[in-house]
Amino acid sequence: MFGIGMPEMILILAVALIVIGPKKLPDLAKSLGRALGEFKKATKDFKESIDVEDNFKELKDVKNAFDDISTDIKETIDVDIKKEDGAQEASVESDKEETQETSAESDKEETQETSAESDKDEAQEASVESDKEETQETSAESDKDEAQETSEKSDKDEAQEASVESDKEKNKTEIEKEEEESKGSHDDERG
Repeated sequence: MFGIGMPEMILILAVALIVIGPKKLPDLAKSLGRALGEFKKATKDFKESIDVEDNFKELKDVKNAFDDISTDIKETIDVDIKKEDGAQEASVESDKEETQETSAESDKEETQETSAESDKDEAQEASVESDKEETQETSAESDKDEAQETSEKSDKDEAQEASVESDKEKNKTEIEKEEEESKGSHDDERG
């Protein structure tokens, strides 16, 4: 490492063992290892900071080059814009006149179309309302007719049931009378 061979290292360790003692030697070794690690880390950080400064200088050179190119482009564009401004002013005035004429015509057409559409909508609404009223009236009449028919049918059914029941009662009473008469005639024959 530092020009120290293996025999010199053994001699240094033996002297350290005698001077420091076997109990404190591991703690001393740990402290020495940590100090060497921190020294290596500080050296590495120093090298990186030097590299960053070199990279920073290179970036400044690139930025200056782009700034020069940007300035040249802006100057070229400004000259072209000044030339085009004169031509655009004449074009803008003619465009304004055409736009105003077109706008006036389209406004007239839209007004006419809107008026026609609103008239159609009103007519449709009136037609729908009258159709609704007719449908309601027709529905109410058909409901009344159905109710009357149902009432008449139920009245007829009740009348028929009452007639059938009264016929059954008459038949029962006739059967009972016949049985009584037949019993009476049997009693007479026996007696």
